[in-house]
Amino acid sequence: MGDNKRLAIIGGGPGGLAAARVFLENAKGFQVELFESDSEIGGVWHYCDDEDKEGRVMYDYLETNIPKELMKFSGYPFPDSVSKFPKRGDVWKYLKSYFKEFIESQSAFKAHLNTKVSNVFKKDGEWMVVVKDESNDVDEYVFDYVIFANGHYSTPRIPNEIPGLNQWFENNSAFHSKDFQNCEFAKGKNVIVIGNGSSGQDITIQLSSVAKKVYNSVHDVEKSQCVAIGLTNLIEIIPSIDETEWINHSVKLSNGKVLNDIDFIVSATGFYYDLRILEPNLRKDLLGTTSVSETAGTKMYNLWEQIFYVNDKTIAFSLLPQLVIPFPLAELQASVMVKVFTNKLEVPSTPQGNDDPNYHYFPNYTDIDYYRLLQSLLDSHDGDKDKFKPVKWDGEYEKMRRGCTELKRQRNLKLFLYAQKLRKEHIPYHLIPPEEDI
Repeated sequence: MGDNKRLAIIGGGPGGLAAARVFLENAKGFQVELFESDSEIGGVWHYCDDEDKEGRVMYDYLETNIPKELMKFSGYPFPDSVSKFPKRGDVWKYLKSYFKEFIESQSAFKAHLNTKVSNVFKKDGEWMVVVKDESNDVDEYVFDYVIFANGHYSTPRIPNEIPGLNQWFENNSAFHSKDFQNCEFAKGKNVIVIGNGSSGQDITIQLSSVAKKVYNSVHDVEKSQCVAIGLTNLIEIIPSIDETEWINHSVKLSNGKVLNDIDFIVSATGFYYDLRILEPNLRKDLLGTTSVSETAGTKMYNLWEQIFYVNDKTIAFSLLPQLVIPFPLAELQASVMVKVFTNKLEVPSTPQGNDDPNYHYFPNYTDIDYYRLLQSLLDSHDGDKDKFKPVKWDGEYEKMRRGCTELKRQRNLKLFLYAQKLRKEHIPYHLIPPEEDI
């Protein structure tokens, strides 16, 4: 291998694939190895109807909440045949195509599929990556650099602070959105969906095609997306939950109202950052005081620009931020990683965001400022000379980003109206057929 630097990428989803492409193009002399526990690349987007779906985060009838023109990787558009809001299957095909086009055949690249990383630790200045393959054989690899691109969709965030909710989970009357597959379970039932994010809205709309009544519990009723587009005839927007009683299937709301005859509760409440494969001391330093267990927490600490661990510049994290456009961001972050790992950009020793509980969140289009900040780092460190160049967040991209919310609002209204059409026809929710989706 000579003087080649050895890079481990943990995770074969969008973040890992983007990192592989960028390093193969911009960091000559790096030997890149990607570890993916699944049988295919794609991360959470690998979800096939003929395979075991349990715990796969996706669900049967999912489409993106980002238009394809904005979602795409740099210089690699979605096919014309793909709808404006791509279906989950189309995204997976797109990721596989990206892999074949830019990564798979490169001589400096190797993929380890069906290989689960069980431990990552540093020994004598090198990273040790311990893995277990599909035959349960254990092996150990040595690297100079490690990129964590394994996502943050493995450990569900359950609102355990709600009294009595644990009994609903214990009796299979509550589950996290990670375990939602389709609406069939809700036929003729009263269901509460907790959460107003993309999954919460999606699941609420899908359930409305078959449920007796759907309640969407949110912190601020007036800001609910369902209220904003008028989806309140079969969907009732309710405030946060104060307590629950599984025995009599009742739920008390923060306004004092009690809902009776509730059959199911779906918790669309996000995920924790899980670092279980990292050695304990490093994990503790990264999870800080918000850790909810020894392995997971609500945020990460001691980082610079959401990417680098300030106490060791040879490890980086992809796609920690939320409320962002992930595919182009993954390539942009990877481009900055190249600058750091090739010693062209210095990581300060002072961390950012340790005192900010919302450090990873970019509401109200503030993600645009973050993209431009990363681009400025590239511009000031010969980014114009790189073979690969990430998306530049110019005026056109900013316009698309700011228009995304209204486009999705219109799309949700269309999906809701289609769900009501299916309801009248006694058909469970499914995606709008292409011939009707005009």
